[in-house]
Amino acid sequence: MRVLAYGDRAVLVELEATDQVVAWADAFAAAWPDAPVELVPAATTVLVALSGDGPHDLVWLRAAVAAVDPAPGRRAAVPPDPSSRCP
Repeated sequence: MRVLAYGDRAVLVELEATDQVVAWADAFAAAWPDAPVELVPAATTVLVALSGDGPHDLVWLRAAVAAVDPAPGRRAAVPPDPSSRCP
């Protein structure tokens, strides 16, 4: 997995195959169900963009993306503290 900056409110997660994209996007949504983000999956990438003008920032987004474990039945490995940045 490779994570690339995509402007100041998003990151692009590059994976190797479509099944990895689906697993990763599902794991992110399960790990951070209340995060105001938009997930845009494609063939081998997922665009993860902050939505709205809330207190979230790119540092939180990168930490949340890095913590996601797409292995079945597993949650985010080291969750960032969204309470300091998220309502």
